[in-house]
Amino acid sequence: MEKVFIAKIIWQIKVQTISISSEFDEQLRLIKAIDGENALKKAIQIGHDHEEIFVNSKGQKVEWSLINVEFVKEIISFDDGIEICNQTIYAPDAMQFIKDIQVKSAINADALLHKLN
Repeated sequence: MEKVFIAKIIWQIKVQTISISSEFDEQLRLIKAIDGENALKKAIQIGHDHEEIFVNSKGQKVEWSLINVEFVKEIISFDDGIEICNQTIYAPDAMQFIKDIQVKSAINADALLHKLN
């Protein structure tokens, strides 16, 4: 019987005219598999399937390259409010980190409210 896993997949985004590639995309994906090993294999395949090279609206070549699957964790229950995953982040500048989170939160909330209207 298949189980449900959550996988964190990370890609690096390289833009042709930017010499330092410090942009990454981290996605949490749900994976159905019979065990953790197969879930990891599926997550890696998803990562490779989403690698791509394209030209953006500015005419720049953009390349998405799989870095790796950071983790795969089985989801045991779907109870309301259950913790799916967590990570501890060590930020060199706590105040800047908090500001960044507040800005991202406001942008995401604004986008959600815009979709609902």
